[in-house]
Amino acid sequence: MAKTTFRALGGSLTLTIPKAVAETIHAKPGVVADLSVDDGRLIISPRQRPHYALADLLAECRELPMDKEWDATPPTGKEAW
Repeated sequence: MAKTTFRALGGSLTLTIPKAVAETIHAKPGVVADLSVDDGRLIISPRQRPHYALADLLAECRELPMDKEWDATPPTGKEAW
């Protein structure tokens, strides 16, 4: 079991997580964690980065208005190879 010490930092408390524990829970600088208390125990749970599927993201998009005149305009340069 790893051990750490609470330290004062401004108006808050801080603690360090030993490297072996951080590696076990895949914690790195900048990772956001949720804190909770259960029966007097502090529980620290790193949040998982959300994984998005393209189909889910597209399903949330609204349809954009179409400009038929613009779409019918022929190319004027090298934009249509």
